[in-house]
Amino acid sequence: MPYSWKPPRGILKSINSSEILKAVTYIVMLVGIFYGLTSYVYSLVDKRLKDREVIERLARIIRPSMIFDSNESTIADLGASEYIESIKIVKYEDQEKKIPIVIEVKPKKHLALAPLLTSIDQYTFMETAERGAGFMLIYKLQHLGSTSPAPPYRFRLEVLQ
Repeated sequence: MPYSWKPPRGILKSINSSEILKAVTYIVMLVGIFYGLTSYVYSLVDKRLKDREVIERLARIIRPSMIFDSNESTIADLGASEYIESIKIVKYEDQEKKIPIVIEVKPKKHLALAPLLTSIDQYTFMETAERGAGFMLIYKLQHLGSTSPAPPYRFRLEVLQ
């Protein structure tokens, strides 16, 4: 005789269709609430990420940097002022053209990695960063060429964390 399973007689009689309908309704409601909440949270995050102030604050935290020129003027502070006390150009290759070859960067606290120094203009150089007295960092630049005719030359100093 083939085996066939039969549920106990009392279980099917105790479950009626209204209870099944209630259970399905509760499940659908829970799924709807979960979907609505996640959509709401995503819309809030999306709205905040489109806010310029939030993006600037994140950039200052994630990639603090500053832009300065060969006249030692700070053009833009993008969060690096929390780490950098001063920037001084000590020596120029050509005083008239203001081509810097030695730049001193004085951090406010010890930086494990020397900040990254890059040129914004068409000023090409090779750099070596050395530790000076205290927290001082000394960048020695070897001028390789430039297609930018007129100074001041602009640099970006990015604090590496």
